[in-house]
Amino acid sequence: MQVLFPEIKPYKRHQLKVSETHEVYLDEAGNTDGIPVLFVHGGLRPGCDASSRRSSVPQLLRLITLDQRGFGRTT
Repeated sequence: MQVLFPEIKPYKRHQLKVSETHEVYLDEAGNTDGIPVLFVHGGLRPGCDASSRRSSVPQLLRLITLDQRGFGRTT
């Protein structure tokens, strides 16, 4: 059984323009000076949410989560 860390909120949110019609949503949480880690959710789910930020050590890592094209807040 995987032990999850307490829920943390993002300290930054971004809409990254990747083409004329598409923007990718990403957020940052954890330690601003920590080791950057990119979390990409797998497959069919609503996108990155609070549970996406609970599986890593937030004190050591700068967690970057993004919604893949067609999911969540990505347009």
